[in-house]
Amino acid sequence: MLSKPSDKRIKIMFVSLLSLIVLSMVLLVNSYFSIEKRINKSAEDYLGKTNDYAISILEQNIEKYYVLLQEQSSELIASLDSNDVDKKELASLSAITKDEVEGLFLLDETFNQKVSVRFNDQAEFSVNQLDEEYLDKDKSLNKFLENKEIRNGKEYFLNGLYYINLYIYDKKSQKSIVAPINLQRLYKNQIKNGSQVYQGYTMIKNSDFVVIMHPSTNQINLNITKDRKKNYPSFDFHGLEKVEKIQQNQEEGTIYYDSYWWDQEQPTEAAKMSVFKWVNIGESRWVVATNSDVKERKGLTAENLLLLLVIFIIIVIVFILFIFILRQYQHQYKVYIKYKESEKRREEERIRHDLDLKIQQESKLETIGIVSTTIVHDLNNILTPLLGMTKLMMEENSEDEALLSDLESIYLSAKKGQELSGNILRFAKLDNKEKRDSDIVETVSEGVKTIRPLIPKNIELDLQIIDNNYPSISMEPQDIQNILFNLITNAYQAIGKGQGKIIVSVSKERADDSKKNPFHFKNKEIIVIKVMDNGPGIPKEIQDKVLVTPFYTTKDETGGTGLGLFVVTSLAKKYGWEVKLFSDESGTTFSIRIPI
Repeated sequence: MLSKPSDKRIKIMFVSLLSLIVLSMVLLVNSYFSIEKRINKSAEDYLGKTNDYAISILEQNIEKYYVLLQEQSSELIASLDSNDVDKKELASLSAITKDEVEGLFLLDETFNQKVSVRFNDQAEFSVNQLDEEYLDKDKSLNKFLENKEIRNGKEYFLNGLYYINLYIYDKKSQKSIVAPINLQRLYKNQIKNGSQVYQGYTMIKNSDFVVIMHPSTNQINLNITKDRKKNYPSFDFHGLEKVEKIQQNQEEGTIYYDSYWWDQEQPTEAAKMSVFKWVNIGESRWVVATNSDVKERKGLTAENLLLLLVIFIIIVIVFILFIFILRQYQHQYKVYIKYKESEKRREEERIRHDLDLKIQQESKLETIGIVSTTIVHDLNNILTPLLGMTKLMMEENSEDEALLSDLESIYLSAKKGQELSGNILRFAKLDNKEKRDSDIVETVSEGVKTIRPLIPKNIELDLQIIDNNYPSISMEPQDIQNILFNLITNAYQAIGKGQGKIIVSVSKERADDSKKNPFHFKNKEIIVIKVMDNGPGIPKEIQDKVLVTPFYTTKDETGGTGLGLFVVTSLAKKYGWEVKLFSDESGTTFSIRIPI
């Protein structure tokens, strides 16, 4: 049965709620600007990575086709030159190059066309069906014929699309192969579908600011300002003129400007963010730009602000209800009972609301991370003076054992809270320390030495350094030690109170080119750090979850938070390292694989 609160308690609550409202208003304003700044930085980083990805795809695919043709040049020239075309060989080449390579021209010793082959998207080909305009339009072909060293020419416009020609010269036969590449098909197949972020796209222009690759083919061969002005004379082009001026004077950068969505039938106005970079591919010089809608980014900021406003409004509503209860307290006791009943209903609604928020947790993880790190940062600032004052009171009351015991409990709890907030802030990369070349053996040895005193006496901790001459690794040494701390802690908690053994080893091995190795590991020497224990092992059905799911734990309430292994994988991902897990009834092994 609910008891009637005393007047004193109500007054204390009144002052507390008023203070909370004032504090919430301060935090609301501060959080808005902090969140907006971080979201904009996150957007710039993301668009930059997307733009770099598009550039990488362009360079790698053009290089891939060049290398493929060069490796088979002698056989292809012999086959085409003999008028006995090897259909099987050309069909195989057509299948590999898909529909991005239009076909092949064979030029004789005097650089006249001898024979041509056209490919199609069914991995088939036809002889002497490739239009000579692919050669006539190429202004760089004469330069190739002069020095025979350039790999590809400048882009040229033909049949409503842009192309570039790849050049292969065979010194033995003194014959050449010219292969036209359809740039729009390359863009559509390799870049367009993989680079879309929010409402945005990647586009490529040449040095004259003429569009050569774009999601909408009707934009191809248009100068971004001059030609578009002719099509849309009533539009405002100050934003695009700003873009053109900046890109003329900078190799790369980020631009905020007002423009339109040109891939729509009737372009609509848009505030855009664009990350761009110039790239040289053979004789061609292009600017690759990835654009996104600024309003969508602002929407994320507004969404976070709305969440804070809802919290603030709830506090204000509670405060208003409290004032009403305070005025009616002496005369309407039954109103108090009804209020408690309505409060219970609100609590039930709050619980349902919390469940809805949890369902959306995956899609809001980035936003929640930003908000939580802001709050933890403030909490850390609050705990610092609390720790100092508690330590001072412990020194002043060292003779009062009962009070000293209570103060020690307060100090340890606050210290644990500060360590936890520090870990969260570090994990969120608020503490950005510069990487430096570090000795991996020294770093691991120091980490093991630091944690050894914390290991229970029933467990043996052994360090094994296999091989010699380990190179220095660019990293933050505390990241490796943080990984070791979490893995060793998990290991001895898994072993429990029985006798056990934990082995930390450092070794080298060579990664082959099999599919099991990531691309940047293949055919490289790698350093492998292993943490092995003879505990009961991790059940197979949860092995995929423990490394990637935050707060997932099989321990009881006092055993852990479920963040340890998630932190391990997150720190490894930060450097492009790989974490592997092997576990059975005889024990568990975690491997950290570091490419040299």
